[in-house]
Amino acid sequence: MRRALAILLPALVLLVAGCGGGDDSGSALGDSLAYLPKDTPVAVAIDTDVQGDQYNALGKLVDRFPFGDQIKGAVVQQLEQSSGGLSFNDDIRPVLGNPLVVGAASAQAITGESSDFVVAGKAKDKGALDDLINKLGPKKVG
Repeated sequence: MRRALAILLPALVLLVAGCGGGDDSGSALGDSLAYLPKDTPVAVAIDTDVQGDQYNALGKLVDRFPFGDQIKGAVVQQLEQSSGGLSFNDDIRPVLGNPLVVGAASAQAITGESSDFVVAGKAKDKGALDDLINKLGPKKVG
């Protein structure tokens, strides 16, 4: 749980930083990529739009298995348990919708010699993100 929070909290901070701006502020993907160093050796953009084509295709694939609905339920249940009691539908889902970018800030991060990774994204709903952060109860350190 602590490891999950150690990854989740910095991501939420960057999501907060990505909130705001008008329609002319650029794309959500471009805004997220701006947090990565220019010489980032590896970056991956993850689609978080649970109503999008990629998630619909994944859902259809999982539905082909005899226990597809149980698999989906188990994934949501595991996420909720590891997040300290957050509800996926009420707390997490409203924040999703824009790409989430994960990048190695250095070549050493790829080889495991360091943990220099950057996670950045733009929250779909700033109010929902503020509520999510308040429920996590982060503490300022340093």
